[in-house]
Amino acid sequence: MPPRPTPLPSAATEDAWNWVQAAPFRVHVRRILDSTGLPWRAIAGYAGVPDNVVRSLLGRPERRRLQRLAPHYAARLLALDPARIRRDLALPGSLEWARLWVDTLMADGWSVRRVAAVCGMSPEAIRGLRDGRTQRLSRHPELLLATAARAHDLDPLTLVELARAA
Repeated sequence: MPPRPTPLPSAATEDAWNWVQAAPFRVHVRRILDSTGLPWRAIAGYAGVPDNVVRSLLGRPERRRLQRLAPHYAARLLALDPARIRRDLALPGSLEWARLWVDTLMADGWSVRRVAAVCGMSPEAIRGLRDGRTQRLSRHPELLLATAARAHDLDPLTLVELARAA
């Protein structure tokens, strides 16, 4: 009697057939990290990929690395280009959002010096950002501020809601 054919995937298991091997994307993301100097969490935010996916992809000593990757995350990571990232981060950033990120971090107890260190700005520039003296900013510190807030599960919109309620 011939072996029974493998059943076709059902709707519930069909996604399992579409996953891709993670290893090539791991190498690609490490190359992006090395060439841009950005932290992995900033790359995740820039690519629109959840932090936990990139963290698992790169691996941590106490956990296994991701072996398979969902195709939509793979496409976003593959689209990363170091030259484009550098160009994008040199463009003007949003003073309003940067201010909001700074205020969010400081409302959580961060000092001006700590905020400045995380985004590569001087403490004086952070003070200027808060009081309106800083008039220009690139996307680079804005991304790093957003990354720091996300790393600590801080949402600037919560700060806005609290201000409106007061």
